[in-house]
Amino acid sequence: MEYRGATATVTFDGTLGVFHGSVVGRDSVISFEGESREQLRLAFVEAVDEYLAFREDEGVPAETCSSR
Repeated sequence: MEYRGATATVTFDGTLGVFHGSVVGRDSVISFEGESREQLRLAFVEAVDEYLAFREDEGVPAETCSSR
């Protein structure tokens, strides 16, 4: 998944029936989850938007993707 320069990986927990996602290539931990593809996508967008808003409010530039 990609949104506003952020790339995420997704796994599925079959026991709980929940998708878990995590943004990769950044030092900050940005995670999200949803029970459907739609919920997952919305949670991803919300998590990235909240992260970027927080960084802006703090006057700190958002991290760029690292080459790790």
